[in-house]
Amino acid sequence: MAALRRGIDLGLTHIDTAELYGDGVVEEMVAEAIEGRRDEVFLVSKVMPENATSRGTTAPVSAPWSSSIPAPWTASSCTGPRTT
Repeated sequence: MAALRRGIDLGLTHIDTAELYGDGVVEEMVAEAIEGRRDEVFLVSKVMPENATSRGTTAPVSAPWSSSIPAPWTASSCTGPRTT
């Protein structure tokens, strides 16, 4: 987590993860690392095939950061860092 936080400090803007990595543990770690800094990164998370359809996910997103993602999640609903 310290490496991700330091990366953001140094300009990292893209974090890519997946629910498959570490059986979801990696997504939880990323959520903790970016807590309070979600607007600074473009977060990409891939969905396991059995949880996906052409219309979005079949199961609700339950990661700690999921409140920032519109439901149902689709690739077109994903947004990057907010600019001011």
